[in-house]
Amino acid sequence: RSTLFPYTTLFRSIEALGKLGPAAYLAIRTLEDLSLRKRDIDPMVVHAARLALVALGPEGKKHAARIAINDLRYETPVPDVAVREEAAGILLKTGEFATPYVPEMIEAMHEDKSPVVLQLLAQTFGAIGPAAAAAVGGLTSDLRNPELNVRLAAVEALGEIAQEDELAIPAIARALQDPSEDMRASAAEV
Repeated sequence: RSTLFPYTTLFRSIEALGKLGPAAYLAIRTLEDLSLRKRDIDPMVVHAARLALVALGPEGKKHAARIAINDLRYETPVPDVAVREEAAGILLKTGEFATPYVPEMIEAMHEDKSPVVLQLLAQTFGAIGPAAAAAVGGLTSDLRNPELNVRLAAVEALGEIAQEDELAIPAIARALQDPSEDMRASAAEV
């Protein structure tokens, strides 16, 4: 037998729970335990458990968002960018259930330099919508980021959050002058 056998079995079991959706509500505690980063659990198993939590519906998303914000908060600015990127990706998948963590996400946005983390956080703010209005200042700063994907995510999030905001309007107008045609088109659509 392969040494991967236990992880393969566990991984497939976790995937199956995620596919059950809300019907697997009773599995939340087990998935939450697997979702916590422990040295003795393979990172792929941790990731699969987090995705399964998200798939379990509202209650699972609440748990997944709480776990992800802890990774994002405690890993920033620790050099394990993969952990921070995964945490930001899970927050995006939880959508509106990440709303209670907007202050922590804003803090991470100011501290983190990873373009992937910044893009995912901007997309999460956009998914949250007007309840993420406190992020407008950071998003306007992200419009000056050298990475196009970060700028695109920021302008799109500003459009979802605060089209009437006194900080957002001039920032979106400046984005119309961006050197990137894609950026100018996104700003025009906002």
